[in-house]
Amino acid sequence: MSILLQCDKCWCRFSMKHKQCPKCGVKTTLLRRRFVVEARDAVGRKHVKVLGNISHEQAKEKELEFKKNIRHEQPAKLTIEVVCRNYIDRLKSLKRVYVNDTEHRLNEICRFIGKESDASKLDVLMVDSFRGMLLKRGLSSATCDRYFAAGRAAWNYSVNGINPWSKAGMLNPDNKITRYLSSEERDRLLIACSQISRQLYEIVFVALGTGLRKREILQLRRDQVDFKKGSVSVIAKGGDRRILYPSESVMELLQNIKNNNTKFFWIDNKTKKPHASYWRYQWKKALKSAALPEDFRFHDLRHDSATRAYAITGDIYLVQQLLGHTNLSTTMRYAHTEKKKIKRVFETIDPNGTSIGNNDKKE
Repeated sequence: MSILLQCDKCWCRFSMKHKQCPKCGVKTTLLRRRFVVEARDAVGRKHVKVLGNISHEQAKEKELEFKKNIRHEQPAKLTIEVVCRNYIDRLKSLKRVYVNDTEHRLNEICRFIGKESDASKLDVLMVDSFRGMLLKRGLSSATCDRYFAAGRAAWNYSVNGINPWSKAGMLNPDNKITRYLSSEERDRLLIACSQISRQLYEIVFVALGTGLRKREILQLRRDQVDFKKGSVSVIAKGGDRRILYPSESVMELLQNIKNNNTKFFWIDNKTKKPHASYWRYQWKKALKSAALPEDFRFHDLRHDSATRAYAITGDIYLVQQLLGHTNLSTTMRYAHTEKKKIKRVFETIDPNGTSIGNNDKKE
């Protein structure tokens, strides 16, 4: 049981010892203090109740009432399946946009470790062996870290004690690699996709024309597209909604996609749901046919769109809006200046060449 404060600006919860929000810096005055109480029940689920702007004494009384309504008998066994299900239910209740990706990763953890295994007895060796399995499957270090982030969050939510996912640590790869396509490579990729599958061609074409993430494209619904206004409404990572205005060719392609009797533009014919597992095979096949590097990711199409947008406009803030980034520092990795432009800048500051200073003296 614990009494915390909640910031009324960013909704961050923090200890009462802080005089201001550690996230946004808003001061916690007596008039702006919002108390929150947290506790775990018998199966490890975290319960949170917002008490509001009351006094500390009133918060203590509310805490005791809240404590009576929660069972504290420790269950004999907290299984892996229960831990994963607790966290997924929590994400669904909060309507997080990344709930499907997280559920897929936690299901992989359940299958490898065992659904009925005791979650409190999971150790670092088992966690490391799970990572080894992912790497043998050909997954990148960054993808492995996403599995670990899902496991760490689920264990923090339901299991008391040392978190084996945190103890094992992340790989933290430096994946900020400059990757974008030339016009010839882009044409080869689209031709290869069209030869493999019409759906693959449509998805890649939309990715190149909008800069959307793979999840945002694969889960794109028909009610998100307004053909009269020529706009696409997208829900970003943090849940914020942004409006895009793609080119006429992209909108025409979307309008000509046949109705599959679902709310999505593209679905798997077997599951009648958005594409998931089979996607990797078709993408690798298209890369091989287009003579592109094997490690070229679908996410690099987003990188390519952002790089072309910046090369045309030179406006990093516009690219930030296009990608839906909240922080400009995140967008800066997509802003790449062409080598010719860099060379031209160095030529202008060449000590033996014509410089601004020399021009001033001549005048």
